[in-house]
This record gives sequence, C-alpha cells and structure tokens, in this order.
Amino acid sequence: MILKLGKCTQKDNLKKKKTFITCNNNHLKKNIKLFELEFSEKKVKNCKLAKEFLLDNTVTQIECLRTNNEAENFRKNYCAAGTISGEINIWDINNMMEEEPLITFRNENSMFSTDIIATGFKKNKNCPQKNKEFSSSLAWDPISMNNILEGTSVGSLNYWDIKRGNKIFKFKINDLTVSSLNWRTSNKNQFLFLSGNYISVFVDTRDPKLAYREVFDRELKGIEWLNSENIYATLETSGKISLKDIRFQKDAFFSKKINNTHKTDKIKFYQLSPGKKNLLTIDDKGNITTFFLHGFKIDKIKSKKTINHMLSDFLWVKIGSNDSLLIIDNNTNFSLVSS
Repeated sequence: MILKLGKCTQKDNLKKKKTFITCNNNHLKKNIKLFELEFSEKKVKNCKLAKEFLLDNTVTQIECLRTNNEAENFRKNYCAAGTISGEINIWDINNMMEEEPLITFRNENSMFSTDIIATGFKKNKNCPQKNKEFSSSLAWDPISMNNILEGTSVGSLNYWDIKRGNKIFKFKINDLTVSSLNWRTSNKNQFLFLSGNYISVFVDTRDPKLAYREVFDRELKGIEWLNSENIYATLETSGKISLKDIRFQKDAFFSKKINNTHKTDKIKFYQLSPGKKNLLTIDDKGNITTFFLHGFKIDKIKSKKTINHMLSDFLWVKIGSNDSLLIIDNNTNFSLVSS
C-alpha cells in the first residue's frame, strides 16, 4: 500500500476546503481516492469522498504524480498504472474512467495481452506469476514529469521517457523483485531501492551500471532517503529502524527497535510523512503506531488497534507547522493523530 501526498503550506490552511489524493496498492484492492477536507481553525472539520477509481486485478502497481497530489486542479494530476501485461498506462486522474489512457508503453517481455477500454480496466482472471515481468514499483522523476522509473518483478530497472515511449536506460541487478524505489532528496540523479528482501541498491542515473549493493542479514521492509543530504533509513520487517550515511558504508550510526510492545508482530506497511519527521507503521496484527523522528531520537506518539486496516485510508495533512495523520475508515469516518 503506497500513499502519496502533495505539499500543503500554512497559507493553504486558510482555505476552507482542499482536496487530497490517496493511492492504494495493497493486495485486496487497488484504488485512487480523492478526499475533500474542510478545515476550521487549523482543524479538520469534515471529510468527504469526492471521487474513487477502482482498478481491477490486471493492475500490479499504481503511482500518483507526487508533485501534484493536492488536486485543486484535477487536470494537473496524473497517475501511472503498471499491469500484468507489461504495460504502463499514464492517466489523467480527472478523466480516468471516461477516456483511454493519455499514453501507453510496454516492456518487450510481456506475458499477457490485456485490453484497456474507455470505461476502465477490462477484467482479467490472470494473476501475476513467478518469473514473469510486470511492474513492481514506480517512481515519477522528481524534476520532470516526462520521466518515470520502473522496477520489475524480475529485477530490471527501466527509466522511461514518457513522451517518446522509449527507455533512457535499462539494466538488471538480479532476478529478485524490485521494491521501495525512492529518489535522493538532495541529488535528483540518484535513487535507492530494495532488491528482494535483503539487498539495498544505490544508483546514479548518469552511470546506472555502477550500482552499489549492500546485503543485510535481516529481512527489510523498506528503505527511504530522509530530509538530509546523505542520511537514509532502513526499516526491518521485525520493526527495527536504522539510520545510515551513504558516504560511509558500514554499520548504522543509529538504530532502534520501534515495536518492542509487539515483539513477534511483523511490519506490514509503513509511511513517512511528507516532511519525513513522522513515521506510520502497521503490523500484521492490525496495530497502528505513529512515531516522531527528531535528531537521533524516535518518540512514540500513538498506538491504535484496528479490526481491518486494509479497508482504511491513511492521509498525511499539514496543519499549522505539524504533519498530522488522518485515518479514514470505509464509511468516511475519520480520526486525527497529531505530531
């Protein structure tokens, strides 16, 4: 499940209503939702589901254009959807189920022939299969919306020129699934990703074949650049978070086990706030926990048990100078967790 949020400034909070996008990639559902939030005195007064786009099981990965995820002007919002047929479709979110994709391009080693029709995605009983290539991770270029980075189920990295529909480069690390693609904060030519569950890879687009690999002893859930020039974080499935400096590839200079209360529960989902000062984790027992990251210290903010977190949406909103988490259930009831 991947959720992305555009920037919201303090000036924006003076407006009564704003629309935000959530992008859901979990195995039970793949959808895009547009929520209309009403603010009053720096508080969320009301939450309304404005639009929802349900995608069928031909879609393996969806990624909203993160620089435009605050959708006051729907025409400026785009989504990339990778399918089991090896295609990537670029949609205008406002017209996603009314028109054909703006652009469609595909990998050479596709395994199915899947038609995309104007009313949406045609149902297909085929499911992703082992050793078949499909999109497992997507990340829009942070500088130009004309480029998108794709990781695949067979270990390939494809850097696409969207307008031309061709690849700027393609290379393969190994046969393991690529996940957790994210661009470096200070240098937009560099990115990190996970190869399988135990290998992190650092790549520079200017010379992609000189990729740096690091093998870990324990299973990783994700890897993320922080709001720092050289610092990134690794999150183990066991719930241990570590901070590392890309300049010195050795042991982490800081690490902490963040789920000591539930020692046997594994992290199933995590999300950093846009400012990367707050962390949301959900374990396999449905325990939702938020943390505040400052300096070398991680403080627990709130823990909550949910019956089925797969039916909830998690939206980071900026209220005043703080990033706050909005938890929205299937009936659009919401609760706010402030940092």
